[in-house]
Amino acid sequence: MTTIDSLKATLHQLGKAQNERFDAQQFDTELITALENNGFEDDAQVPDWFVQFFQALASGKVVPKTAFIHDRANQGDISNFLAELEAILALQWRDEGESVELIADKLETFGIISIEDDTYQVGILNT
Repeated sequence: MTTIDSLKATLHQLGKAQNERFDAQQFDTELITALENNGFEDDAQVPDWFVQFFQALASGKVVPKTAFIHDRANQGDISNFLAELEAILALQWRDEGESVELIADKLETFGIISIEDDTYQVGILNT
């Protein structure tokens, strides 16, 4: 499976888990639009760590603060894409300035991506 296909499949799984009234066709249309609008159109534009972040968020795998490399000149606009995902995935989204926190309340997971220090982490919500 290609990187972009892995990202789409993982986000599809996450969207289905987060939304009780999940409409696969509408979701796929909105997701493809968001991916294209933010420069995630092929494998070279989707970093592996980005897929791993969402896979961990969807599966509940705890990932400690992990450094990543983001080639801003050749990869998609992560910050804007995350903002668009808030509505598409029914996630809670908090822009903390230097980082973005995504909360998947139905899965009881959260993830933080810091563009400032190029790190991400995933954890379990305290319920």
